[in-house]
Amino acid sequence: MHRQPLMPFRLLALAAALLLAWAPAPADAETRRSRFNPSTHGFNFINDFNNDFVAALDIRTGGLCGGMVYTALDYFSAGMRIPRQDYRPANRTTLQSYIYNRQVKSIVPNVPKWANMGLNPNGKRNAQLFRRAATSEFNLLKAKIDAGTPVPLGVHGIDGVTHQIMAVGYKRGRAPNDVQVYVYDPNHKNKIITMRSQPGRNYFYYVGYMNGDDRRKYMWRTFFTDTAYRPVRPPALRDSNYPSNGRVHELLLHMETGDDDLRGKNDNVNLTIHMRDGRRFLQRNINRSARWLSNYTEFASVKLTQPLQKSGIAAFELWTTFRGGVAGDNWDLKRVTIEGYTGGTARERLAHRSSFFRFTGSRKNLRINVGRPAPAATAGQVTALRLQIKTGGDDLRGNNDNVHAVILFRSGTRKMVQTINARQRWADNSERTVDLPLDRPVNRNEITGVELRTTARGGTSGDNWNMAHLRVIPLSGGDTGRAYFFRQGRPLHRFTGRNFRYTARW
Repeated sequence: MHRQPLMPFRLLALAAALLLAWAPAPADAETRRSRFNPSTHGFNFINDFNNDFVAALDIRTGGLCGGMVYTALDYFSAGMRIPRQDYRPANRTTLQSYIYNRQVKSIVPNVPKWANMGLNPNGKRNAQLFRRAATSEFNLLKAKIDAGTPVPLGVHGIDGVTHQIMAVGYKRGRAPNDVQVYVYDPNHKNKIITMRSQPGRNYFYYVGYMNGDDRRKYMWRTFFTDTAYRPVRPPALRDSNYPSNGRVHELLLHMETGDDDLRGKNDNVNLTIHMRDGRRFLQRNINRSARWLSNYTEFASVKLTQPLQKSGIAAFELWTTFRGGVAGDNWDLKRVTIEGYTGGTARERLAHRSSFFRFTGSRKNLRINVGRPAPAATAGQVTALRLQIKTGGDDLRGNNDNVHAVILFRSGTRKMVQTINARQRWADNSERTVDLPLDRPVNRNEITGVELRTTARGGTSGDNWNMAHLRVIPLSGGDTGRAYFFRQGRPLHRFTGRNFRYTARW
């Protein structure tokens, strides 16, 4: 059979096919990383700040994400070691004040960009905002990362939530708008998170965070690259690091405030350390004249001028300077934990109080004894009681109308836990769970009952409370045992000004 010669265009097509077959495939993706490592250059605490914005109206803002990003980048740019403390710095400390000021600086020059991202009526700009982030804004961050510089980003969630993070690397795929940004997010400590585009759906998402019910908070409509950032030299701060010599060099107090705040300014809290040999050491104004917000935990760091022998500490006493009453201040302390730095960077618990205490003009002192370490609970021993209480058709008002609990022991001794409702209202037909810790583990049969006492005077202007059911459960460590007691009724007991006690015995 006579074969026809190949036409010139057929020869060209064959040559092109051969070249494609033998040429190396294009790179699967373009990837770059900066030297910023969140476990070294980021903070070792998360962004759970509450900020006292307008104290008189109790208006607060949540988070200092931009300040944390700017501050971390300041330390990185200056080649300085970032403080790696594992607790949020308290209000008015050097680090908190610096982060707060950098938060303000991160917002002001970018107001037009934030406004533009938020201008999206009924989602009409979804595709536009996404494409701009995946192209022009991505190219801006790419140029920074290529130069070895991390860069702040402002992100806008699909539900309208705004947030600030830091781009520390990127990966650009072969398909249009297929990009990944490696980020340091101050809401997540010590990790790099991948933020990936989803071109078909016009959003970005955090890889690995899409399985839970809260996945929408990890989905972002768009972002902008913060080209307004300028490095500032941050304060040189050292992490606590002490010799291991059996002495306490610094204290860290975890102070959880209830519904009534600590006002600050002239209304403050002091700390006295009582030693077993009778000596006392005073630390004034441990809140630094700052307001401690209601329903919030602050961390008070107290550096001791003289290291104290750990075994010689007998008690810690908190005492307030205010007079209470209408014109003065009152303060609800829900719980406090006191830790001490006793060697290196490690801390150990020295004292703890989990029951509620209200500081007023007439109740100004709270002493927390440092007992000898309690023996570990053996099998079957009880370390706490759990009360499950349901309110009936008449609520417990709270505020000044509250309930105390008294644990009864076979020996005849008693342990009172005051204001177990933490001055909060227990609404009609609501159920609450309260744990009452014991001072030491006891055998199950050593506990014989619980008595509840209300403080309300009852009557027309006072408060009455219907308790619909009460269950008392022993706890051993974190495990629950067979209930000591369960009763219910309609109501089980009505607390009034004259009938203010109910005793559960078993």
